[in-house]
Formats: sequence, structure tokens, C-alpha cells
Amino acid sequence: MKRRFFAVPAVLLALSALCVSGCPNPWLNRTFKSELDAAAGAAPLPDLVWPGTETAPKTSLFFTVGDPAGWDAVLAAIQASPEAFFTVTVTADLSLPPQALTGSGYADKNIVLRGDIPTRTISLGSAGSLFTIGADLALELQNITAQGRANNTAPLITVNMDGELTVKAGGLITGNMAIAGVSSSNTGVYVGAGGSFTLDGGEISGNTNRTTQNASGGGVMVDGGTFTMTSGTIRDNHAVNTAGAYGANGGGVTLRSGGVFVMDGGLIEDNTAECTGYSKGGGVSVAPGCSFTITGGIITNNTVSSTTNAWETLVWGGGVFYYTGASYANSGGTVTGNWKQIAAGAPTTNNVDTGST
Repeated sequence: MKRRFFAVPAVLLALSALCVSGCPNPWLNRTFKSELDAAAGAAPLPDLVWPGTETAPKTSLFFTVGDPAGWDAVLAAIQASPEAFFTVTVTADLSLPPQALTGSGYADKNIVLRGDIPTRTISLGSAGSLFTIGADLALELQNITAQGRANNTAPLITVNMDGELTVKAGGLITGNMAIAGVSSSNTGVYVGAGGSFTLDGGEISGNTNRTTQNASGGGVMVDGGTFTMTSGTIRDNHAVNTAGAYGANGGGVTLRSGGVFVMDGGLIEDNTAECTGYSKGGGVSVAPGCSFTITGGIITNNTVSSTTNAWETLVWGGGVFYYTGASYANSGGTVTGNWKQIAAGAPTTNNVDTGST
């Protein structure tokens, strides 16, 4: 991604006269981070770490948002700005319709979205993706929860070609549940071809892809993109298929269409791939042509299961399942204490498996 930084034009400086939260307009200024932290009045906000950089630039555009109208005004200002770096601090819980952060107004821009307190939440108000990240936009979540909805028809966050998502400490992606039979990619985070996702201290938990089709990736679906996990947690996500003619793959993470997953650290636990028929990879499922490399971290207490004895020979990989033609290498991580369960039988230890079906 091309990242730029420009001087602030006079027209944008004039926006600093806009009122603080409580009005339908954002507050825009040239405040340094230390001054922003002091204004918070409580514990300092998390350190700014811009996507693709080691430290924050010395100056930036800062916004605070306390209502949906203010959110819309902030996005309009970001799209109109020639600046490259923005910080949006959310000071009240918001419910928003799906947000398409796509198009030329977002190209070559980096947005850090963070809450003023650890429990700050942005909820999805209607069906769709809460955030769709377009080409050449880098979005980073800090200290904020992205809350999905029951009976959704899309992933909670979608990363398109050349888009970048980073979830840092305090970032939580949770509560997205698919409508049965609608799609097999309704998950927490969907990373499309050419997209990039980094989990660095955040959490993806409590998402369920429940379908009558192939249910894949309860937590993360890497569909031709790249996923890097340096720290953080993927926990309590579920890929659930309710029709025996189809399957369930990757309760925590699914790779397909050439997707790449590098796990340098973190924890993948308590995820499930459940089906009335076959299921693969309670923690991680790796399709042919995809790559999963582990250099650190732990994959534990994930379960792959079928509700019928007839499919027992096609239920594999409580921790990891990689298909024939996929690449899997573990040079420093731990895959242990994962399970396979058939019908009402007792669970058996089942960590890593491979096969053609």
C-alpha cells in the first residue's frame, strides 16, 4: 500500500471550529497524542501504531464521534482530505448500517478506529458487513468491539483486494451469526483475494456460520487473501452444517482459494466444526493450494464432530486439517489437546490430520 502524508490545507483546518461530541459534527484538530490522552480524563488511550509503520507520525488528523450523524460527517471529511493518517475515537456506543469504506476517497489512507473506554462498541444495525474495506485502505481497530447480529447475510468485516485490516489489543470482533442456507462465508472476518488481515493482540470470538450449505470459517475465512496472527485469540467460533450432503470446515479459521495463514503467536481455542455429515478442522482447515505455517502460538481444545456414525471416516482434524495439495508446516507452535467426537460417543484426542476428502 502506498502511504502518504501531507500538510493540512486551510479548508481542513477550518473544520476545527466544529463542535465537540453532542453535536452532529465531529471535532477535528491537530492535537498530539499526549494531549488527546489527557483529554480522555481516565486511563490513557492505547498507543497509536499506524498500519505499516513502526510509530505514529508526529501530526495527524484526530476526530471524536459520539453519534451516527457525527460518524457520517467524519467519513465525509476523511474522503475529502488529502491526508494519509486519521484517528477516530468513539465516545459513545453506536449502531450503524453496513459501512462501505471503498472508492477513491479512501485510497492510500490509514484509519485507526478506537474507543475511549475498553467496552466501547459499534453494533451492526442491519444485515451486511459492518465494515467493507476497499482497495488501498488500511483500517486498524484498537480498544473497540465490532458487534455483529443474529441472522446476518454477510461477514461482520469484509476485506477486499488490496485492503488491510489490523486488530490490536482491545479490538474484539464478535456476535455474527449466519442465516441458515444463505452463504458459506458468513464469518467474523472475510479476507478476499489480495486482502490482508493481521491479528495482533485482539480477539475474534462468539461468531457462528450455521448453514445448510458448506459451512466454513466460523471466525475467519481467508479466501485467497493473507492472514497473519502475531498474538491475540480466536475463541468460541463455530462452523455448523445442518445438512448431511454438505460439510463443515474450520471452526476457527478456514483457508481456501490459495489463502495464506502465518501464525507467529496467539491462541486458537474452543472452536468447533460441527455437521450431520463430514467435518474437517475444528481449529483450522486448509484447502488444496493454500498454506498454513506455524512458528509460534497454541492451538488447543478445538473439536471436530458429526452427529451421525455413518460419517465417522470423514471427520478429521480436531486442531488442524489440511487437504492433499495444501501446505502445512509447524516449526515452533503447539497443537495439543484437540478433539474428535462422533454422535454421542466419547471424544477422542485428535490434533492434526490430512487427506484428500
